[in-house]
Amino acid sequence: MKTKSDMKPFIIAALSLTLLVGCGNDDFPAEEPKVPLEITSAFVTGDVQTRAVTPELLTSGSIGVFLEGRSGTGYDKKDNIQYNYNVGWKPQTETIYLGGEDADVCAYKKTTKLDLSAKEAVPLVSRIYDAEIDLVYATNQTVNGTSAGKSVEFTMGHAYSQIEFVFSREDYPNTCKVTEITVKNANIIKTATLNLATGGYTPVTVEKVSYWTNVAKHEDGIAVPESGTVKSNVLMIPCTLVNAGGTGVTLELTVDGKLMTVPIAHDKLGALTAGVIHQISLKLKGTALEISVKDTPWDNQPVDGEYNPEP
Repeated sequence: MKTKSDMKPFIIAALSLTLLVGCGNDDFPAEEPKVPLEITSAFVTGDVQTRAVTPELLTSGSIGVFLEGRSGTGYDKKDNIQYNYNVGWKPQTETIYLGGEDADVCAYKKTTKLDLSAKEAVPLVSRIYDAEIDLVYATNQTVNGTSAGKSVEFTMGHAYSQIEFVFSREDYPNTCKVTEITVKNANIIKTATLNLATGGYTPVTVEKVSYWTNVAKHEDGIAVPESGTVKSNVLMIPCTLVNAGGTGVTLELTVDGKLMTVPIAHDKLGALTAGVIHQISLKLKGTALEISVKDTPWDNQPVDGEYNPEP
C-alpha cells in the first residue's frame, strides 16, 4: 500500500503543471493585431505629355511601395512591394501590415523599365526622353495600424526636369537636319542618385549632357520641316545653373553636320526644376537663329528673345 510520502511526487508534478498553465495564460501577452495598409488613391502631378495642371488620378498600372519602421519599432523593412490597380489598389502577392507604432512608406510608379529593388539610391541619368524612364514617386508618409493612420494617398512628382526643344525654319537654305544636341553649364548633372524616402539628390557626374536626336539611326537625326515644327525632348537631373556672365545654359546644335552655339540668358533659364518642362523654341533662319524660352510647370510663362548662332 502506498503511503502519503509516496504521493508527494504526483502532487508536486500536478502543482507545477498548474503553475505553468497559469503563467502561459496570464503573463505572456497575445501578439499585437496587424491591419493591412490601405492605399486610397495615387496621383501624378504635372503629366509630361498632357501638361495637366490638376494632378492625374492613376486608375491603372502598378506601384512599388517601401515600408520602414521608426527606430526601436518591430517592423520588418519592406522593399518594392507591388500593388496593382483593379477597382482600387490591391497587393499583387505580399500585403503590407501595420501595427500600433509609426512607420514610413514611400512609393513610385512602376514601368517596363523601372522596377526598383531599393529606395535609398535610385540611379538617374540625363538622357533623351523616354516615358518608361520618367520616374514619378512620392516621399515618406507616416502610417500606423490605427483607423486614422492605416490609409495613405500617394501624390507623386517627377524626379526629372525636362527640356523640350521645338525646331522650326524660315528661309533656311539647306536640309535642316538636327543630329545632336549638347546642353552645357558648370552645374549640369549627367548622373545622380535619388533617395525616394527623402527626395534628396546626390550628384555623381557633373558635366555637359549630349544626346543624339535619333536613337535608332544617329546620322539621320530629325528633319525640321519647311512649315510647322518638330520636337526633341531630354530628361535632365534638376540643378541650379551657374550664371556665367549673364549666360545660363549654352546649347551646341549639330545642324547639317555643322556646329551651332547658342547661349541662353540666365535670367530666362536659371534652373532646371523637377516636374517642369523648360520649352526652348528655335527658329533656324538663313541669317539668324530666333529663340524663345518658356517654363511649363504645367502653365505657360513665355519669354522671347532672338540670338545669332555662333559657328
